[in-house]
Amino acid sequence: MSYISQLVFTFDYVIVKFSILALLWDIFGVNRRNKKFIAIVSGTCVLWAIAFTFLCAFRCKNPVDSWTTDNPPELCIHTAYVFLPFESTNLFYDILILSIPVFAVQELKLSTWKRFSVMGIFLLGASTCIASIVRLVEIKKDTEFTSTRGRKSRFEAAEF
Repeated sequence: MSYISQLVFTFDYVIVKFSILALLWDIFGVNRRNKKFIAIVSGTCVLWAIAFTFLCAFRCKNPVDSWTTDNPPELCIHTAYVFLPFESTNLFYDILILSIPVFAVQELKLSTWKRFSVMGIFLLGASTCIASIVRLVEIKKDTEFTSTRGRKSRFEAAEF
């Protein structure tokens, strides 16, 4: 993966998460507790993005070493060791964001059938979690991250 794509990688994920959180804020922001929870998740997403952007930017002692394809292990953190924690925390945030509508819909005055229907629509986003889990397994079992990059990219695209 090129150096620039590693730097914008986290930014892309955070933009998608913020767009979903903004939608949830508009829909379920009437309740003060929901607003507070969405604000906390948004704030921690910012910190998460900053941390992983710096981790990607400075995973080598000299950032110029990141631009080469053969990063020596004594100079750079292996890419898989950066993206395994990234993908784990990404899955955590996906589950956290998906839980917001589940709890908010329970407070609505709807029949049980309508409540399950609305929750089902929001839980279609669980496919993102499934793609995230598959991608996490692929990263974990892969010792040479770049050898199956195309395969992982498909699951990355499915997450978006």
